[in-house]
Amino acid sequence: MYFFVSDKEHNRYSFRSRGTLLLENMDSTNNGLITDTNQIQHNDNRLFVFGKKFTNEILNVLIEKNAKFICDISDYKFYKQDVIDLYTKAAKHCKFFVATCEYLAKDVERLFKAKCYVIADLTERKQSKPIKKVFDKNDVVKLVCYGARKNIHKVNFDMILANMQTVHPNVQIDVVTNKNVDDPSWWTDWSFETQEEMVNNSDAILLPIFYKNKIEKFVKGKGNNRPIDALQQGKFVITQSYIPSYVDLQDYIWTGNLTAGFQYFIHNPNDVYQKVLAGQAHITKYYTPIKVVDKWLELERIINEKSS
Repeated sequence: MYFFVSDKEHNRYSFRSRGTLLLENMDSTNNGLITDTNQIQHNDNRLFVFGKKFTNEILNVLIEKNAKFICDISDYKFYKQDVIDLYTKAAKHCKFFVATCEYLAKDVERLFKAKCYVIADLTERKQSKPIKKVFDKNDVVKLVCYGARKNIHKVNFDMILANMQTVHPNVQIDVVTNKNVDDPSWWTDWSFETQEEMVNNSDAILLPIFYKNKIEKFVKGKGNNRPIDALQQGKFVITQSYIPSYVDLQDYIWTGNLTAGFQYFIHNPNDVYQKVLAGQAHITKYYTPIKVVDKWLELERIINEKSS
């Protein structure tokens, strides 16, 4: 299985989780990266995976070379007709669509009348044991929010903080993201290591969701890598219920009103601790690199069996 990854995009999470990190857990003899469609031969027997960097030019090459390929969809992006046309055409030639969650997969199947296989993102974070903590009124509760700027820059953190301070007087919210120059000074620019450190030093993870009806499908089609990463690092997650893949984790995290979730976190340290432990067991079963790789290899076997 060969994953197409742009040379300039190797370090983006979507390319790591849907390419380079998978390959680290695959046999290098029959798996690898390609960075150019010139690396594909006519009637190539290999299976290729194309994710975000997928264009009509790429598709035409794949069709012309009679290549076996998968279209990997990690976000709902079907707002413009040219994008819909591209994937409608791809549906006639690709072996499968793949999506990061059930909601997105159903949208893909509805739009393109083709089977979409669900493979979630893996977690690349090291597992850390949760810490059970009881807060008194003088303690500062440290919450960290992380994620792509496009998903969080419209969140009203001032209002969230004010509401949470009605539950506990001392609350600190930190944001780590790919910040712009005009973002608040208290936000921190993202790096893998910076997020790791800030999460480790936090008490819980806050994942507010900016939601409007016109972006409903984009929001609801999100995978659950953000709460999964937090649980893996031993942190309880307080988030809302707009994203179905987050709600699927409701046995391990809070999904609903943020202030109520914060109150639950403060007043139920034993339950919170047990939820995070259970969440980590769930991750070990489904979201570690080797478990996610198994899903990709299973799909490859299905395709090869159909082709033989």
